[in-house]
Amino acid sequence: MRAWLSAGSPQSPRNPRSTWLGRLLRGRRFDRTALRRGSDRAETVMLGVLLAAFLAGAPFAAHSAGSWTYASSTREAQALAAALITVGVAARWALDRRRPSRPRRD
Repeated sequence: MRAWLSAGSPQSPRNPRSTWLGRLLRGRRFDRTALRRGSDRAETVMLGVLLAAFLAGAPFAAHSAGSWTYASSTREAQALAAALITVGVAARWALDRRRPSRPRRD
């Protein structure tokens, strides 16, 4: 195996530092290098704040979506049940009108 393809070399495909995620995280970390600008640090802080906000808000968004879905399906089920009851009453009324009324024998 060539030396530049060994597992310990920085250019190895198996080295986690050579992946796109590794490069992204390495570029975002806080360090005291002179090449890191203040705007880079502010961007990293804003990305962290946005990530925390989205992760904190995800359960609330899932709960509200579930509640909305439950309420919508409940209304639909109630409307369907009301329609079936209305059809049943109308059908009984139509059947009662077709039957000849019998005189009562007392």
